[in-house]
Amino acid sequence: MLDGSEIPQLCENLEKAEQELDRLSKDVPTAIKTQRFAVGTEKALLARYIVEHIKAGAKPTLAVTLALADPRYTAERKTMMDLFELAEQTIQRHKQAGTHWETARSLLSMAKAAFPASYNFTKQFPG
Repeated sequence: MLDGSEIPQLCENLEKAEQELDRLSKDVPTAIKTQRFAVGTEKALLARYIVEHIKAGAKPTLAVTLALADPRYTAERKTMMDLFELAEQTIQRHKQAGTHWETARSLLSMAKAAFPASYNFTKQFPG
């Protein structure tokens, strides 16, 4: 019902969205660093296994094929990609929390604009 009674609930929703955004904001820098690390070291990881096969006497093209098929390389790459995915999930949750906050802010703003007298009453209400 649009009589101004929803404003306290909208304020509470905004506060919850802000708390969630703040909580996730602490994890975003680490997630970004993790993604950069994973992307930056993927080639180095493959190169390490290629060099190992070249030293064992394989030709470069065969060494690449052998390195890509090496179970140790596959396991290390999977671990790195799992970390990348975990970081991506954190970043996406942060973006989603930002969207929730923007939505809550917009709804509250629209409600306050529509019912300024009701807002002033609830703003001074001690509950």
